Formats: sequence, structure tokens, C-alpha cells
Amino acid sequence: MYQGLRTEEVLQKQEQGLRNVHEEKGGRSVRDILRNNLLTFFNLLNLAYFILVLIAGSLRNGLFMFVILLNSAIGIIQELRTKKKLDELKLLSAPKQEVLRDGEKKEVPSENLVPGDLVFFRAGDQIPADCTVLSGEAEVNESMLTGEEDNVKKRSESILLSGSYLTGGSLSAIVDKVGKDCYAESISREAKRYKEHESKLRDTLNGILKLVSVIIIPLSALMFIKAYFISGAGFRSAIIQLVTSGVGMIPEGLVLLTSIALTLGTLRLAQKGTIVQELFCIETLARVNILCLDKTGTLTDGNVYVSDALPEIDTEQFTSLMRTFAAAFPEGNATQKALSSYFPGGEYGDLPTVPFSSSRKFAGITLLSGGSFYAGASEMLFPGDEALKSKIAEFQEKGERVLVTGISPDPLSEHPDHLRYTGMISMRDSLKKDCEKTLAYLREQGVSLKCISGDNALTVSRIAEAAGLPDASRYIDLTELKTEEEIRKAAGTYSVFGRVTPEQKKILIESLKEEGRTAMIGDGVNDVLALKAADCSIAMGNGSDAAKHTADIILLNSDFSSVPDIVHEGRRVINNILASSAMYLIKTFFSVFLTLGVILIADRYPMQAVQLTLISATAVAIPTFFLQLEPNFSLVREGFMKQVIGLSLPAGLSIALISLLDVKLSSLSVFADIDAVSTLLVFFTAFVYFYMLSRVFKPFTRYRFFVILGASLLFLSAAFLFGRILFDLVPLKKEYLGLLALEIVLVPFLILLLTRIYNAVSDRFIRRFIQTQHEKS
Repeated sequence: MYQGLRTEEVLQKQEQGLRNVHEEKGGRSVRDILRNNLLTFFNLLNLAYFILVLIAGSLRNGLFMFVILLNSAIGIIQELRTKKKLDELKLLSAPKQEVLRDGEKKEVPSENLVPGDLVFFRAGDQIPADCTVLSGEAEVNESMLTGEEDNVKKRSESILLSGSYLTGGSLSAIVDKVGKDCYAESISREAKRYKEHESKLRDTLNGILKLVSVIIIPLSALMFIKAYFISGAGFRSAIIQLVTSGVGMIPEGLVLLTSIALTLGTLRLAQKGTIVQELFCIETLARVNILCLDKTGTLTDGNVYVSDALPEIDTEQFTSLMRTFAAAFPEGNATQKALSSYFPGGEYGDLPTVPFSSSRKFAGITLLSGGSFYAGASEMLFPGDEALKSKIAEFQEKGERVLVTGISPDPLSEHPDHLRYTGMISMRDSLKKDCEKTLAYLREQGVSLKCISGDNALTVSRIAEAAGLPDASRYIDLTELKTEEEIRKAAGTYSVFGRVTPEQKKILIESLKEEGRTAMIGDGVNDVLALKAADCSIAMGNGSDAAKHTADIILLNSDFSSVPDIVHEGRRVINNILASSAMYLIKTFFSVFLTLGVILIADRYPMQAVQLTLISATAVAIPTFFLQLEPNFSLVREGFMKQVIGLSLPAGLSIALISLLDVKLSSLSVFADIDAVSTLLVFFTAFVYFYMLSRVFKPFTRYRFFVILGASLLFLSAAFLFGRILFDLVPLKKEYLGLLALEIVLVPFLILLLTRIYNAVSDRFIRRFIQTQHEKS
């Protein structure tokens, strides 16, 4: 009998590079993080503007570049910190494999496997390297490789491909190929690739940035033409006006802030034992309104125990049969382990078996005395036996699962015949801690809950009912449904689904996705297809490798009660980004409208780039950074774009209108001091920003009050300490102070008026759009 490798043989092969190491890791690489934070369109555009101000000899107007570099540095540091934390957690949770080395069984990380290792696999394990079966028997799902969902039986000398996984049985195998030489490389790359999920947040921000990127260069060019060729400004002045208008239109911190918010959310969850494998899935889960749960491992802790045995034949004979059956599957699934614990001491030789699988729902053994013995679901072994069905229902009403047993004189078969009923065994699952509390929270948040399981529908219904799942009494056995159309129809009607095959789980998820955003929580190989199909998927840390490789989020502690934390982080991210986006886009809107206004009716752009940098840094970047750290777990409202524009457009348009008015007033002798007009507009614009901070970040908490107050004091300190030297600010005479006071008093009413106009127009547009779509359909 092959005894595996010795330690010196393993070390020698590892020195030759024969380790099961994959070149590509999940998530973004350091190079990707650097590139995505530095080589952006707007960073390159800012660099071009910075070069222009250097050419114009106005270095202080290039101060915005320092802010850009600082923002990028913060983003890089945050993402690198998060990556380091996630890599550490993934290392701690890395798959391990049982091997025989130096004549002893031990667990080693899968990456330490070498050709020649003797490894042992059980149901639920994913094959980490190409192997040849030495002994045992199992069913293997190779759908990740071939696309074929049917299980393939593997026996001695069968080939096991990396990336496939055991759905039933157990076996030992010898490793043939590792690392880049086997399927593990491509499977790992596919399972751990950095995926882009559907994200309203990302799509909305990208839409805004694309629009800005289209208009910014032509408007800047027109600004230079107007200043230099029409208004007669000098080259230096025209360049500064071009740069100021262009820098003003760039929402330079918007993408950065989104990235920081998501990475901080990921880091906070990592500290609680939750790995987020795709940043935007935090947002997806926060928007989910349908959550599908697997029973075992999610509602229950996966532990099963035998509560009673009810033999129909002689008790001693029944016990002997069950001991033999239990001994045939000593390291099987939870049910088989419970049987081994309740019926210990049995012996079983090297005889053929039919291992349990999620699609077959029974297992069988060959008896030494001849014939075969089976245990499993009654509807699979004794279909149509109404008396047995009625008897089992009594246990199922109490939330217990029932295995029925039968003996046959025929040889072992995957389609047993001539079965004689020999008895039943009732079993119980235990609910997970805080399961009821978590379901109650999700129900309060308006999330529709569904339970999908391969177990008996009535049993699952009773367990779900005990856990507090709403409408748990509305259950259905999917073995009664024959077509995909019937399954899709049942998806929206029932809350509990029993006897569901992996393929049916996938169909249910796809159907529910048509009704809303759907998440799936599971831990087994039978959940993989459903996890892949869901908008957001969550796997348990103690679940199968296949489930963890597929899922977007992994709960390392396998604690279902962690779900509210993920929802909270998603809401914090979305709500705070919404508020912060509005603040960043105020500058974009007022710069666009002001640039257009100057091109059409005015002679010069009234502010300088360095002055906009002062406002952006103190009234936007610093306060929004601290405010987005604040918990904000309120329900996410639909219409992200409408909300953001509804907050930023009226404020930006108000600044532009009053700025143009002040520029026109500068033609009067009493307001002819251009530097004073610029200073007035700097203070006026800053006031609008701080006013909007108090509106956008509401309700007004003590924390928010001190953040906004601190930012205001920082602005005033910088303005008065470095105003003349750095920002070209001058003392204001009383007529300018009077005009500033009047504008400060009037601008809230102007913003309110423009907001009402925007809401009326947008609501009318939305109603017309919906009506048009309805007529088309």
C-alpha cells in the first residue's frame, strides 16, 4: 500500500519549484492599485493644467496639484492597507488538505502539495491539483471545467481534475500535477478574478465623469480664446483663466472618496472576520430586497443528531444493518457522521457503495450476506407509499428530518428495486445562535426572505418557522414540479422550497432576480450554481472551497448574524458617498455655468485656481472625508442621480449666477476693484459650501456640527493668515461687505427656489419617461 512521501522528498520537490502555487492572486494587485489611483483621466488633465501654470509663471495657482497628489496618496494608502489585511485573512483561511507524509496523516496548506503526495478527500472538498484516485469511491462535479452539471463517478485509477469537487463519498488519491501545470491555475483565476458587479453607484459616478470629460476641454479652450483673443488679456492671465475654469470643472476627489469609502468599509468588515472579495458588492447587498438562505449551515449550525430510531424489523437486526451502513461512510456528511455516532462499532470491508449526493438523496451499501441496503429520502426510495408518507409527516411537523431504510435482495444499484421497508430514523438540526434576531432585523428592513434547501420541505418549513422566517408555512416540494416554467412560477409564490437540486436553486435565483436584487447565502457545493447566479453571494467560512471561491463575501466565522454588519457598511458607503458627491459636484456645476457665462457675457473669469483650491480643500475634501466616516445606516433611497443633482445643481447655479452678477457690477465705478470682487466671491462661495454641508449632512448631529465648524475655522484661518500672500485676497471695503452680506442672506432663498424648480421639472420628466415606456410596452 502506498505510504505517501517523506519530508525530505517533499522539500526536494519544492526546491525544484514543484509547489501548488498559483501565480495570480484574487483581488487587485499593487500595480493595479497604483495605476487606478494615479493614471486617471482627470489626474493627467490636472497635470496638463499644472504644466500650463508653470509656463505662465504662476506657481501658486498650481497648488491644486498638491491636493491631487495628496488625494491619490490617501487612496493608495487606504487600498494597500485593506489589501494587506485581506491577504492576511485569506492566508489564515487558506484551504488545507489532509495528506499522508512520513507515514502520518497531517493537514497542510493546499499550496504546499507536490507531485506524489497522497491526499484524502471527503464530500464538499474541492480538488486542488490534478490527481489519480488510489482507493475509495465518490461522485465528482466537474461543471466548473466542462459545463456539464451531471455528477461523475470516480473509482480507483480515475482522474481527478483540479477545480472539480466531491458531491458525495470519500477517496484517497495521488497528486500528479500542481501549480501552472494543472487546471488549478485557470480555475483559481476564474473563481478569484476581480469581478465588476452591477453597481448603480459606480454607473452613476461614471456617467457624471464621462459628461464632464466631454465638455471640460472644449470649454477650457473657449475660455482661453475669449480671454486672450477677444477680451485682450495677456497670455499669463489667459492661461490662469483657462486653468481656473478647467480645474473648477474637475470633481477631483469624487472617485477617490468613493474608493476610500469602499475600502474603509471593506477594512471594517475584515476586522470583524468578513472578507469582501469585490468592493462594490457591499453596495449591492445594501440594496438587496430578496435574500435566499440555505438551511444547513445558515439557519442551522450544521450539527445533526439522531433523536430516535424506529425499526420495522427486529431491533437487533436493524441496529446491525445501521452499524454496517454507518461504518461504510465514517467520514461522510453531517448526516452520516450523526449515524456513525448513534450506531458505533460497525465494520465494513472494501465493498462497493453508492455514496449520498444532493441529486440522488440516498446512499447504499453492498451486504456481505448478499443483496443491498439503503438509507435516504422516502420519496426517492419508496415513492408513492402514502402510509409511510403520513407516518413521516408526524415527525416533519415537529421540524425533524427522517431517513427511511430498506433492504433489497438485488445487487447494489443507483436505481434500487424490490426494496423492503426496514425502519426510519428521525434527526434534528440545531439553529444557529442569533439566527432569529438576524432574520427579524432583515424583515424590519423590508427584505423578503426565502429558504431553499435540499431537505424535506415540511421539515425545512418548521425549522424556518422556528427561526422566525416570515410566511414559513408557505412551502413547496420541488420534486412535484417538472418544468422550469413551474419552478419560476413557484419562486414568487412560496417562501420555503424543499428537495431542491443545485440546478433548481439556480433557476429559483434567476427567477427571483427578475423581481428585485437578490442575494444568496450558502456553504455547500450544492449552492455553487445559485451563488454564481445571485446579484450578491455570501459563503460561510467553514463551507466548501467551491462555495468560498464562488462567493463575493466570505464570513470567516460562519456567523449568519454578521449579515447586518455588511448591510450597515453598504448603507454607510452609499449614503455618505451620495452626500459627498453632491458637495464635489457643486464646484463642477458652478464652474461649468460660470465658464459659459464668462464666454458669453463677461470679460474675465472672476477667481483664480489657487482660490478654488482653498475652497475645495477646506469646504469639501476635509469635511467630507471625516463626515463619510460617520455611521449612517438609514435605508438607501432609489434615484441616486436625481438626489445628487438635486442637491448640487441649485447650489452650483446660484454661485454661478451671483458670480456673473458681481462680474457685471465690476463695470460700475463703486465695484471696479477686481481683486475685491474676487475676494468677495471666495467668501461668498465658501459660505454656500458650508451652508450646503449643513443641508446635505442632516440631521445635524454634534459630530457633524464640530466637523463643519472646524472646517469653517480652517478656511477662515487660511484666508486671513495667508490671504494676501498665497490666495490674492484683499481687505474688503464696506460697500463690498454690504454686498457680501446681502448675497449671503439671499442665496438660501435662491437655492430653495431653484431646488423646487428642479424637483418639478425632474418629476415631470420622470413621469413622462415612465408613461412613454409603458406605452411602448
